[in-house]
Amino acid sequence: MTPEISDKDRELLNFIRARADELAALVQEAGRQGFTINYQINGAIGACDRFDVFKMVPVDMRSGAN
Repeated sequence: MTPEISDKDRELLNFIRARADELAALVQEAGRQGFTINYQINGAIGACDRFDVFKMVPVDMRSGAN
């Protein structure tokens, strides 16, 4: 059973959904380019508490073998 919500609330939720989809697409694109993104959203204060970005790069371990 879905509770009734106002048109204004529905508009706000649709806006949030669109922004969440944009964020997901950007994180996916960053992943394709080799980045890993970890973040934590704090909805209570409307901020991103944590936003960490990592990029793994290959290291040639053979060059130091001799």
